[in-house]
Amino acid sequence: MQTGCHCFGSSQRPVSAADVWRNIGLMLAAGAGLWAATMAGDAHASLTWGELLFIAIPAGVFVLVWANLRDIVALFQTA
Repeated sequence: MQTGCHCFGSSQRPVSAADVWRNIGLMLAAGAGLWAATMAGDAHASLTWGELLFIAIPAGVFVLVWANLRDIVALFQTA
């Protein structure tokens, strides 16, 4: 089945394995975050700004890389 990938807006590019793995990874990360927040209870209320940045910066890098996984995979594929 050929269908366009509309994950991040309108696109005519067909869905690839990288798109599927990206979406699975994002769902797993969201589930892990929900689980961690549930297990932490009120512990998150005591984080300092430095601790929040220590968590937020790598998380932002992860999201940027993971959201562009298809393009990154394409860089390493041989033509």
